[in-house]
Amino acid sequence: MSASLDRPSTVSKERAAPSAAASPARILLVDDDADTRELMATALSRDGWQVSQAGDADGGLRLLREGGFRLVISDYELPDQTGAQLLGAAAGEGLLQSCAVLVVTGHPDPADVGSAPVIRKPFDIDALRRQVKGILDTSKAPAAPPRPAAAGIELVLYVARGSPPSKVAERNARRILERHGDGAAALEVRDVAQHPEEAERDRILFVPTLVVRCSPPIWLVGNLKDPSALLGILSLCGATATRPD
Repeated sequence: MSASLDRPSTVSKERAAPSAAASPARILLVDDDADTRELMATALSRDGWQVSQAGDADGGLRLLREGGFRLVISDYELPDQTGAQLLGAAAGEGLLQSCAVLVVTGHPDPADVGSAPVIRKPFDIDALRRQVKGILDTSKAPAAPPRPAAAGIELVLYVARGSPPSKVAERNARRILERHGDGAAALEVRDVAQHPEEAERDRILFVPTLVVRCSPPIWLVGNLKDPSALLGILSLCGATATRPD
């Protein structure tokens, strides 16, 4: 699980930890790399979250059927099916109605990195911890009020203007959406420097990050270089491609 990412300048330096008054949230980690899973599980468990692990999509689905999870963190590339297929199956069974989803993907070439910091295995675990806290600690930042999409599914891409990974993410997102024809999804691009309040409200710790406003919301972290990741998420949210690849 890797991604080329910039960090918004508005990111807090505080260490992540769940609210003492709240019951520990349950998190499901799905990744076929045991070292990555253990790294994440150890860090998130120390923060007080209840963490379960699965090494493939089938195992993840079995755990989701037990119920009670508030967040699923899934690698996109799994050995038996994709992370998007896992989430689609879970949504079809009604397992994600009160569960947020974080999909981590992106395998950038060095040429795309420029001077931007890179999060790859072993990635910046503290940044991931803050991302998880931002998603789960609803008392820290209130959820954004619902807004109807201009057309179809609403997508918000948070970027750092001028950053090579952000440029790649925006270009790839627009190319992918062209496959769905008019009306399938509406894309808004926001520079975190110009929209710090929105970025905080959407719990953005890395850029580029695409927020897919479906139910549940999905955070797709990375430069969207693998089109099947976003295509799978759009299919999960009910959009059907109308144009060939």
